[in-house]
Amino acid sequence: MRVLLVTAAKEEEVLLARKHLGYDKLIVLTPQGKGKELTLSSPMAQVEEVPQDDLLACLERMEALLQQHKGRVRCAVDGGTSAMSAGAFLACLSQGVEAWFLRNKAVRLPVLHARPVERRFSEEELAVLRAVEERASYDELAKRTGLPMELLKDTCLALRKLGAVQTDANGARLSGLGAYYQKGLR
Repeated sequence: MRVLLVTAAKEEEVLLARKHLGYDKLIVLTPQGKGKELTLSSPMAQVEEVPQDDLLACLERMEALLQQHKGRVRCAVDGGTSAMSAGAFLACLSQGVEAWFLRNKAVRLPVLHARPVERRFSEEELAVLRAVEERASYDELAKRTGLPMELLKDTCLALRKLGAVQTDANGARLSGLGAYYQKGLR
């Protein structure tokens, strides 16, 4: 079964995706509260509402939908809010799924092969990501990871530059992005 995932806030965005991309089942990712406004004539249509300005929520929901419908999935990712489009596109990139922009003309975006979270970080960075809970002092992190203090601080600095942790003189805590990565490691 071919599944079409569409990010949309307006009926026109759904119609454009339906016109250009074939499907057997249609799933529309729409901002919260907008799902009832869309009139989807397809009996195989499903509406999923997400917070319109929450990039991580959109990314996580899209990744869950892509996992649920592995196989013949294609996505129209240029509808809805900027956070929705970006989250959907990032989900497609991370899972190697076909994505399309359809505004002016149908443009198929390059498909990258999925790259597991574990391959995005060094062994030290992975150890720190796994070890940080809500907040952890450098001493606690050194015990949990087994890393020497200097290497631990350098690793935390590298993770801060990637946006995965927030640091201060006493320790580190996960950012929203770091929590997302940590969840992917489990």
